[in-house]
Amino acid sequence: MTRKRALRQSSAPANKAPAVAKAIAILDDLAQLSGAASVSAIARRTEFSKSSVSDICSTLSGLGLLWRDREGHYLLGHRIVELARALVGGHRLIEVFAEACESVPEVRDETVTLSILDGVDVVIVATRHGRAALPITARIGLRLPVWSTASGRCFLQSHTPARLEEILAVASAAPTSVSGRVPSIRQLASELALEHVKGFHVDEGSTAAGLTCFGAPVEADAPGRTIAAVAIAVRSDALSATRRADLGRAAVAVAVACKTLAGPDLVDLAAAR
Repeated sequence: MTRKRALRQSSAPANKAPAVAKAIAILDDLAQLSGAASVSAIARRTEFSKSSVSDICSTLSGLGLLWRDREGHYLLGHRIVELARALVGGHRLIEVFAEACESVPEVRDETVTLSILDGVDVVIVATRHGRAALPITARIGLRLPVWSTASGRCFLQSHTPARLEEILAVASAAPTSVSGRVPSIRQLASELALEHVKGFHVDEGSTAAGLTCFGAPVEADAPGRTIAAVAIAVRSDALSATRRADLGRAAVAVAVACKTLAGPDLVDLAAAR
């Protein structure tokens, strides 16, 4: 499916609320970018008129859903994160994420993300950028297939092979291509079992060539109920065996810190859904 076709489908209910449908399509478009976009660029990709895009972006900017830079280009705004709080274990989890990262010395120079599950994809809802340039930019709103990421594996760890087969059979809605191939059920189940014993999950270049990620689940009190997932992303060529083990344990430490700092405000979304 092309980008424009996907955007047109997202605005299918236009006969009932055309402005709302267009606003969602514009937000979807900006969520896939690593930087700001001009009104002209947004209009070209969405196939909406420039005047309509300009008016909608101006309104969304005034509401905090978009941010307008000095050149007049638009980015997603802070209100997007605030609205996402209810999907990420209540309002506290995003708020404590940065503090949780700072509490673990091993990750202070590394890129760390917090993601949630959305269908058969994971979506990044918070990011703490590290010093090293990575093969892919970890940005809020980035959507990736659940099987391809260390974060996604955190959500898959408790599933049966039958359920894994159902998940892999559904096409991802992620517009970003990944370097890895969809694994077989046997391969994925075997890898998840081994990683579960280690206590953390690993993505070896499936998201992007040259990128290795270490993930750990943020769980509710009930075993197997994963609310969100923490991942540490590093360049593969910077890893030694010792560093790999350290980062795996560090991912677990950040996930535990998130849960501890969020305290009673951590919502069991798995049960709620």
